[in-house]
Order: sequence, then structure tokens, then C-alpha cells
Amino acid sequence: MVDVADNEQFVRDFFAAMGPTLEDFKRDYRDRMAEDVVWETVGLPVHRGRDACLAYLDDLHARTGMTHCTIEVLNIASVGDVVLTERVDSMYRADGTKIMEFRLMGALELRDGLVVRYTDYLDTAPIAAAEHL
Repeated sequence: MVDVADNEQFVRDFFAAMGPTLEDFKRDYRDRMAEDVVWETVGLPVHRGRDACLAYLDDLHARTGMTHCTIEVLNIASVGDVVLTERVDSMYRADGTKIMEFRLMGALELRDGLVVRYTDYLDTAPIAAAEHL
């Protein structure tokens, strides 16, 4: 039987480890994402595979200076291996300058203690316009 409390804590830990450096952020993805993970922010390109997700972090860093994110979980719920979150995500540069902040809903699917699907739902138009994503 799936322990939803453990899955919710796993997701909280995943979000908490997205910094404070780019290397910490990437280590978090290496440690907690399955090799065949699919990461999608609906409306933006899909990243298939852990290596593609890591490359996207490098791309974000090159284009925006982003080194880490903080995630404020407003609400969390789960059924089986799917954890749903309502959050406020904030992107930062190494000097602590906030690049942007946005509210969103997300779904993370876990398998064998790893993230296999990471999908976020938000209005991407302001993000795409501001950061040319």
C-alpha cells in the first residue's frame, strides 16, 4: 500500500532542495528524478529524461542567471502515487535577486521513490514574455 504522507513529504523535500546553488538544484534533480522523467510546464516545451531536465536548468541559468528556486507549498493533496500541489514558486540569481514569482498548481507522479512525471499548470504568457522561454 502507498503511504500518501510519505509521498507528500518526499515532494516537500524535493522542493526544499532546489538550492541555494545551481549545483544543489541539479543534485536534487539527479537524486529524486527517474532517468525517464517527463517534466512539463503546460504551454512550454516538454523535457523528456533526467538529462534533458538538467540541461533545461543550465539553459535557464544561461538565459536568466537563475541558480535556485524557493517553493512555498500552499496546499498539498495526494491519491496513490500522485501528489498535487498549490504553490508559489520564486526564481533567484546567485546574489539573491528575485527573477520572478508565480502561483501555480502542479502534479508529481512517483514510482519507486523517484519523480517520473512533473507537470505544472499556470498562465505561461507572462513568463514567456518576460524571460523569452
